[in-house]
Amino acid sequence: MSSNNETRMESTFLKVNRRGGLMNRRIIIDEQNKTMEYHRYRKKLTFHKKSIYSIQDITDLRQGWMTTKFKKIEEKMRRLWMKGKQDTSNNWVREECSFSIVFGTDKTFDLIAADSIEREFWLNKLRYIMFEAKTAKKTKDRRAFVEKCFKEADKDGDRFINFFEAMSILNRLNIAINNELAKELFQKSAKKHSTRKSDEEVLDLDEFFIFFDSLEHRWEVDKLFRQYAKSGGTTMGPEELQQFFKEEQGIDLSLDTCQKYIDKFQTSWYASLSTNLLEASQRQPASSQILELYMNSKGFEAMLTSSEFDLFNQDHYNTHQDMNRPLNHYYILSSHNTYLLAGQLVGDSSIEGYIDAMRRGYRCVELDIWDGNDNEGPIVYHGYTMVSKLLLKDVLEAIGAYAFDTTPYPLILSLEINCSQEQQSSVAGLLVAILGDKLYRRPIIPNERELPSPEMLKNKILVKSKGRPSGSEDTDSSSSESSESEEELNETRRYITDRRYSVSAVAKSSSGKSKKHKISNNLADLAVYCSAKKFRSLEDTLSWKFNEMFSLKETVSADLANFYTKEYIACTAKRLVRIYPKGSRFNSSNYDPTIHWNVGCQMVALNVQTLGKHLLINEARFATNGHCGYALKPDFLMKTKEGQSPKPLRLELTVLSGQHLRNTDASPEDDIIDPYVKISVIGHGEDRQKMTTKAISNNGFNPIWLETFVLTINFPELAFLYFKVKDERLSGKDAKLAGNVIAVTSMRTGYRHLQLLDNRGKKIDGCTLFLKVHTE
Repeated sequence: MSSNNETRMESTFLKVNRRGGLMNRRIIIDEQNKTMEYHRYRKKLTFHKKSIYSIQDITDLRQGWMTTKFKKIEEKMRRLWMKGKQDTSNNWVREECSFSIVFGTDKTFDLIAADSIEREFWLNKLRYIMFEAKTAKKTKDRRAFVEKCFKEADKDGDRFINFFEAMSILNRLNIAINNELAKELFQKSAKKHSTRKSDEEVLDLDEFFIFFDSLEHRWEVDKLFRQYAKSGGTTMGPEELQQFFKEEQGIDLSLDTCQKYIDKFQTSWYASLSTNLLEASQRQPASSQILELYMNSKGFEAMLTSSEFDLFNQDHYNTHQDMNRPLNHYYILSSHNTYLLAGQLVGDSSIEGYIDAMRRGYRCVELDIWDGNDNEGPIVYHGYTMVSKLLLKDVLEAIGAYAFDTTPYPLILSLEINCSQEQQSSVAGLLVAILGDKLYRRPIIPNERELPSPEMLKNKILVKSKGRPSGSEDTDSSSSESSESEEELNETRRYITDRRYSVSAVAKSSSGKSKKHKISNNLADLAVYCSAKKFRSLEDTLSWKFNEMFSLKETVSADLANFYTKEYIACTAKRLVRIYPKGSRFNSSNYDPTIHWNVGCQMVALNVQTLGKHLLINEARFATNGHCGYALKPDFLMKTKEGQSPKPLRLELTVLSGQHLRNTDASPEDDIIDPYVKISVIGHGEDRQKMTTKAISNNGFNPIWLETFVLTINFPELAFLYFKVKDERLSGKDAKLAGNVIAVTSMRTGYRHLQLLDNRGKKIDGCTLFLKVHTE
């Protein structure tokens, strides 16, 4: 390991490739620029190829052999050991020297250091730089954005821009502004520059900051500020801020707290002008007393645009709901075919799917388990398809390592068993051996009558599988309690046969139904609180034990929800129910989860690799309780007596303005958008409705709508608002620019900003909707 200076360090590591081979690679970390250089050596050449990655894009750092590539090395070494051989060339490839740098869900750098000390040094250094990058990002964003605009406007590269250069960049940023007003603001910002031979009015970078700031002036926020400001309308003290919070935001704050907000956000605004704090302090007023006692309109704007005061209820960032009720009282964040990264028929299976799901708080993950060879044991994959296979051992090791990284509440393993009795015993043995004390194994005691709570099961892993059959069930004891695997396989066979997708796949699928295997006792005994049974009717479930549950295909569940609503709710009030996608969703599309939540279904499993409206709704549901993976069902879904109903909510929603709305990637660079907002209420059938604002012509930078919608929501605990910003087009389909979903119960009243996401579900810096919310 070497270091060229204090801000750069480098080392040469062994990197594991996708086949499990090893290659020398040099890694250089530039702490100042927050980048990682990756150098590939070329044989018989004097040069090498390098790639540069932003450290801000790192999503995970892992110790040991916790990726698919490392598992290949581990498996190779295990096979050699079982054969009595030893690969002496790999004796120094030790797990305590290994680590992985993960970008997203599919890009990993799996590295082996010279020793464990070097590994720990690099991991600690990377963690520190990642933290530093995250905290500095918000401060730097505005500076970087304005500098980028300046460079783009400075066509001749002389570090000055004239009025026409400035207007060209405004055009590209969708800033629609009258030429006369723009000229006036430009002239106010410009000074005489002796370094210029021409008398033409120009701006340097600092003056461009002033010009850009004047363009960003939020007239609607300024109007609100002046409504509560001291006489003269230029400053706001603690008393005025206290009045604003009470009358508009519905919050009673002390004068001391208001003073702290003034200090915090007034200073925050000055600091946002530059990443250099010394430079920022030089921009502050000469009198520090003004900064300490009063807030101007810019400090007020900084406060309203901060995450601390946005639309989402800050209490919901933490686990705030009662976690001491039985498991069936909660919605449980659930994943379908968790091992898949793309479609259902072809592509890669990966333990990254499990790690990503658990890091995102998912508390029910699925394992489709099939017979493997005698040496490797059971495998996980989507049967009768061409997706790759995973060793069950590797999947369980990843689950054991990451199960409780994000949340301590119980993780449920939904096992779809498609293997022989012999390998079922191997499955049970691996669960016990690898998961150890985390695996819940205590049998039900005689006087137990209800499921335990998430609090009681903290840091425990539950198995969902078919339990021991009893009586008449013994003759129908297939390992798939609801024939989920069989239904999916049959639909896959039909698709493969119809499309002639693969000769080998057709041959495999031509044998008719897959062979059923009776569940082994040692595996059935692990399904303590999630003992799965075959669903026959809602009436049949009335006689079931409290720990017995069933799974249903989305279409069957939807039919029950439509035609047997009360009976279905009565069923889900007493036991766990899991819903899974229909087998024809080969592209891993998702269905509407609210249909099943509305009748109390707890585990509504979605394809988490597929972004879109339904996954956003899913995320919004579990954001209501700190993303802990469990969210309480409404009380009226747990009370089966007549007359129990929720209290309706009257919602008055004003769409005030938008900020920094941008073209989609496919739009022409100079295409100025005409944005409008479409709001959908999603939830109970009685509440579904849509509202749309007018389109604002040629302004995506700061469109102002000032449109109010009044609506009644009969089932607010089941309702979500889906905000979608679209570009009105004269021909073709209107393009979606940005959007987001929020649970009605997570919304705060008053003047609030909503952060918008792009079509990939990522936050767009500075892109928000400004709203006013009033409820009764």
